[in-house]
Amino acid sequence: MKGRPSTSTKRRSCTCTAARRRSGCTKTLPAQALLDRLDGEQIATALQGLPEEYRVVSTLYLVEDFSYEEIAGVLDIPVGTVRSRLHRGRRILQKLLWRVALERGVVPEAAKEPG
Repeated sequence: MKGRPSTSTKRRSCTCTAARRRSGCTKTLPAQALLDRLDGEQIATALQGLPEEYRVVSTLYLVEDFSYEEIAGVLDIPVGTVRSRLHRGRRILQKLLWRVALERGVVPEAAKEPG
């Protein structure tokens, strides 16, 4: 069906804030708990720290709540490119937000930095 997430999107629906909102998932994830303790300005600043190709896709997905297909249409790129840019953008964003969380004392200094 057009507009419906693919099977692989459904499988990951509880790992992303935007997808969690769309699916109605209430499961609390460690990453979500960390994001809940950071303010929107810190997250927006971290998003601005992403390279442009990742920032645009990440912002459309995470902030604007666009589907993979919608992003592909807006940017005129294949859905696979959207997925890979979003994956890479998340990895970079995770590291940027981890550093912010350490600076703010949200996570202990002894905690290991993610991947």
